[in-house]
Amino acid sequence: MSAAGFLLNVAALFERFVEAEVSRAAASFGGTIHAQKRDFLDADALIVVKPDLVWVQDGTVRAVLDAKYKADHDGRHPNADIYQMLAYCVRHGLNEGHLIYAAGNEVAARYVVEQANVTVVCHAVDLNRAPADIQAQLNDIVTSASPIIRRQIAF
Repeated sequence: MSAAGFLLNVAALFERFVEAEVSRAAASFGGTIHAQKRDFLDADALIVVKPDLVWVQDGTVRAVLDAKYKADHDGRHPNADIYQMLAYCVRHGLNEGHLIYAAGNEVAARYVVEQANVTVVCHAVDLNRAPADIQAQLNDIVTSASPIIRRQIAF
């Protein structure tokens, strides 16, 4: 007896979906979204960092976004995700980074790391909504992450 089937890596699919939608939404703000941009955290180039998405304007990384498709069991965002985003922000000299979760137990949250002057913003995208609503959620995330919007708020 034989059977046919296939496996689907939902986490990778979610990452690619977020990449496409963020790139689409970011186009109106200018700059370029780069996926999996490899860089190094340390001066000796031994510790690799590779965020899912970096937003580059005028040759400089202006925003970092990372997609996470995973279920959390205790209603909190995993420490490792926060540490990872903190490393991305430190590497690129940013004071804000964005984690984009598929909604489940995850909820929107902000974590302020005062010692590093970095805020990690966690977004929860509800994939049970209509496609236009999901797109609107990602548009809002891109707007909040936009270097142009953040610079206007700072002044």
